[in-house]
Amino acid sequence: MTQTFDPQLVGAYRARGLLDDGGRAVHLPTACPRCSACWAGEDPSRVPPPDHKGHAGRLSAPWIGYEYQRGRLVVVLENLRNYGGWDLRADADKGMRYLGRCARAGFSEGHRVLFRGGAYAGTRVWTQAVSYAATWLATSRFLTTTWSGVGVPGAALAEAMDLIAMVQHVRCSPLGHRSNASAAMWTECGRHVLRDELRILGPARMIVLGRDRNAGALAAHVLPHGRVVHERTVRLGSRTSTVRLERRMLEDRSVDVAVVQHPASPGGTSRALVGALRDLVSDLDEGPG
Repeated sequence: MTQTFDPQLVGAYRARGLLDDGGRAVHLPTACPRCSACWAGEDPSRVPPPDHKGHAGRLSAPWIGYEYQRGRLVVVLENLRNYGGWDLRADADKGMRYLGRCARAGFSEGHRVLFRGGAYAGTRVWTQAVSYAATWLATSRFLTTTWSGVGVPGAALAEAMDLIAMVQHVRCSPLGHRSNASAAMWTECGRHVLRDELRILGPARMIVLGRDRNAGALAAHVLPHGRVVHERTVRLGSRTSTVRLERRMLEDRSVDVAVVQHPASPGGTSRALVGALRDLVSDLDEGPG
């Protein structure tokens, strides 16, 4: 995993009050400069304590693949639920660096349901997210792994992990059902943290999981200048969904942004959605340069 971006990220986090003088992550619900706005009116039972075993109240550094500077694709997830934690090491044991390393190993072994353990049945969210990324990177000729159809093989998912970064939009993870963030968290966190991360990472392309809260907050507070380029409607049984391509401005340059249904929503892991993204990005005039 590349460490090229880490000094800049640490500087940005420290400037935003998310790391203390010793370089340790602060307890976000009580020490983040935006905590009073984000946690106002929340039930105390939703506030993760400082010693929460899952580090739900701690900052987590992005996963950054060791070849990210070649692929420059960023996946924007929603929040980490009970799996946060500050760790920049390549062999991290908490947070996004840990989860990314585990996901890559799982993909290499052919697993599509990840992070099973205890009473947790596992999740397909990462498989769907990285399937989008692998499909886009393959269409743009960045992957060496090839396949036919829209089902992305494990080897391609593992290879894609090396070419992407994965970030969380909201840093706090309230306790309780699905760790649903408050409206204030969606308003504050993107412009306080995510905007800096995207400026430092400088993506050429992005995938945003979640058409409402995630994509809505990104457009409103992080990358407000942009337009819809293409959109495709996908039928998922009795439901329909859309895959949308936007072109948004990050500082002085444009970024292609794919907005997709969150995989945890009904029908969100359908291969038809991956196929729709493949068809949309095939129309973009882009290459591996």
